[in-house]
Amino acid sequence: MAEKKSQPKIVTIIVVILLIAGAGLLYWHLFLKPAISEIGVLRSEKSELNREIDALKTKLGQKPEIEKKWNIISEKEPYLLARIPEAADLPQVLGALEEMVRSSPLELLALTAGEFQEDEQCSLIPISLQVYGDAEELLLLLEKLEQFHHMTLTEQASIEESEGHRLSVNFNLIFTPEGQVKTVGPEEDQG
Repeated sequence: MAEKKSQPKIVTIIVVILLIAGAGLLYWHLFLKPAISEIGVLRSEKSELNREIDALKTKLGQKPEIEKKWNIISEKEPYLLARIPEAADLPQVLGALEEMVRSSPLELLALTAGEFQEDEQCSLIPISLQVYGDAEELLLLLEKLEQFHHMTLTEQASIEESEGHRLSVNFNLIFTPEGQVKTVGPEEDQG
């Protein structure tokens, strides 16, 4: 009889243990496992935010240097805008160049403009110029080309001597790319 009384106690104990184990498994799968997963995600996000904060602090530390560079560039902006015109100004720039060349006492042999070339950094038009005349006047014209109101980049220049002097110059006129914003700076300066 003692065996029969102890059997229901053992069964009860086993059932209670199984219920506790089942409740523990349910608690693990429904609550603890998702919570641990969320904690991992939150730690990862926190780490990412800390990296972003560190990067922003670094940039903030560079603010005085960036503002100093911006002020220097801002002072030069009107000069650069005059030296590097927009593509729409091409006819006026070519007209000014032609007038400068024709106003010299040199004989104009050729003045040709190549095809307009455009990329994201700058636009340019290649120019080829050949003139004939006195060596001093040729050098004076070269100097005027270097001081031309709009920016030029000389690729090749040569003076040949045969019954006088002949100057051949290849250079590019530089333009602001189409649609490029000319003024960029801190938002507070733009407003």
